Amino acid sequence: MNNNLKNTDKKPETKALPEVFKELENIRKTQIKEQLEEKNTKKSTKRKNKKSNRNSKNLKTNSNIMQNSKENKLKNAKKSKSVQNSTYNKQKTSINFKEIITERDPLSIVMLSVVALLGITMFSSNYIFAKEEESYLENKPKEIIGTFEENENAINLPEILTENINTTESKEMLTTQRQVEFQTEYTENPKLPKDEQVITQTGILGLEEVSFIRTYTNSEIVNDTIINVKTLENPVTQKIDVGTNEYLAEQKIHIGDTLYAKERTTLYKDMDENSEPIGIIIQNYDVALLDIIDNWCKVQIFDYIGYVNKDSFVSASIDPNMVENCRKQKIVTNVNENMNMNQKSGLTLDDYKTIFSNNSKDVNKIFEQNAEVFYNMEQKYNINGLFVAAIGIHESAWGTSSIAQNKKNLFGYGAYDSDPYNMSYMFTEYADGIEVVAKMLAKYYINPAGTEISEGETAVASYYNGSTIKAVNVRYASDQEWNIKVFNIMKSLYDKIAP
Repeated sequence: MNNNLKNTDKKPETKALPEVFKELENIRKTQIKEQLEEKNTKKSTKRKNKKSNRNSKNLKTNSNIMQNSKENKLKNAKKSKSVQNSTYNKQKTSINFKEIITERDPLSIVMLSVVALLGITMFSSNYIFAKEEESYLENKPKEIIGTFEENENAINLPEILTENINTTESKEMLTTQRQVEFQTEYTENPKLPKDEQVITQTGILGLEEVSFIRTYTNSEIVNDTIINVKTLENPVTQKIDVGTNEYLAEQKIHIGDTLYAKERTTLYKDMDENSEPIGIIIQNYDVALLDIIDNWCKVQIFDYIGYVNKDSFVSASIDPNMVENCRKQKIVTNVNENMNMNQKSGLTLDDYKTIFSNNSKDVNKIFEQNAEVFYNMEQKYNINGLFVAAIGIHESAWGTSSIAQNKKNLFGYGAYDSDPYNMSYMFTEYADGIEVVAKMLAKYYINPAGTEISEGETAVASYYNGSTIKAVNVRYASDQEWNIKVFNIMKSLYDKIAP
């Protein structure tokens, strides 16, 4: 080496430190490029091998042989390049070091030491970087190129995981009691109006004990699973009768209600018009319905029970006037000569007003104007008011007599046959005379002694022979037919309210 240095005439070329770094960097880049080319060559070989697997076995064998040959050539070429690069690097380094050493000065030695250290560091770094890039390339995920359709209902995996993590489930066994519904039975009943329902047996709820497992999720009930049921009380079936009788539905009545005769009709012993007749039911009279069988009504009127064709009756629901008609009809029908006059007539104030209105014979309207007075006397002295009125009508000829006109005495009270006008009493008002006569009849003629008549007074019965009009006639009037005349007037008054 020393001989070579002596024979050299020129000084060795000295390079600046940055230029040295640049050359080292170029060497590093060249090595990385070669490594990448080698890696790509290997990947290409693998792809070809995968493709050749789809061919027949003979083709696969030939392809493998050719591929191996190519790989050997690439490896030999790589080795050759590597040797050349190594030689080149050594020459370069050698040249540089020779040039630097030739100077033989301290600064050169220092620089040489620094370059050596840097070279070692760079070479080590290049080696590490090459290893890291090689590792990255080997593990780099393969890129799959394709088209993807977005899922509108994509699963939110983080949310599901969060929910499952936060969910806690627990169970417990419980026992409780609960009611059991009763069943309902329906039975057709021809004794009820069609479609009407009547409960004949009330249903009662049963009771049972239930054991079950209750499941909680996050302290909330999510499920109950029954594991055992024990009966404590059996339910009672509810029974309901359903009506099928169209006639009862039409009349809006029930068995036991009241019906009214639309006309005079015969009460038969049996459900046959040829059977024995029991009696006649008067128009507007009421009967109690006991049963309905086909076209026949089984009815009771007073103490008589028999059968009448159902078309002969009507209910108050269909004809409300029948109630009032029945009341009036019974009053009028019961008017007779043997009536007791110490009983009320059963007439209302409206009846009195009806009876005494529009009478052509009452020319001075005396009786019409005093209709309420006759009604009040009936209530006060418990006497038939129409009996009192009939006496007044008979004695005063409907208020047209001189005694009635001049003395307001409708009854000729106090008069005697020898001098009736002068002996008769005079009253200030017609009402005064009406009350005097009503009280006199109650106290002396129609009630037995001791009978209470009004305001603590009792009957004296001085002229009492009975309570009928005929009995009163004995001591009241000398005319033996007086009772007949008075009764006929009274009957005509009653007839004014007849239906």
